[in-house]
Formats: sequence, structure tokens, C-alpha cells
Amino acid sequence: MAICTMAMCWTSANAAGLAIDPGRSARRLEVVMEAAKLDMFRMLCWILAWTGLSAAWFLSDGDPMAEIALYIARLAAAEIDRMC
Repeated sequence: MAICTMAMCWTSANAAGLAIDPGRSARRLEVVMEAAKLDMFRMLCWILAWTGLSAAWFLSDGDPMAEIALYIARLAAAEIDRMC
């Protein structure tokens, strides 16, 4: 449940400004990782998958929220690359 709540918060229109605030996102990531008992790599992979799917839906609808989902996906992918 915590993971879904986190991802929805990152991609919802009402939280768009919060979603791209790196400091706030990092703090939320820590809270969700602890609640979900997931390590950083697995959580980032999940975020990448969720935001990629969200971006695809947004793009198919012509919704500008796709840009936020893609931005978050790029952040997650870059962090995964740094870890590997």
C-alpha cells in the first residue's frame, strides 16, 4: 500500500511541484523504503517501472503530466545506473 501511495503522490497533478523536488522526493523515498521493507535498488526499479507505465498512459491521452512521469523515471534510471 505504501508503494502505491508514494507513486501516486509522485505522479498526481496536485503534487507535480512536489514530485520534482529532489530533497522532498529523497525523504519520501526513505520513508516508503522503510515502510515497504524494500532496499534502494528494488524501490528505484519499481519507481522506474511505475513512472514509465504512467508516462505511457499520459502520452496516449495527450496529458502533459507525461513530462513529470518521464522526469521522475529519468531520475530513477540515473540513480540505478550509479548503483550498478
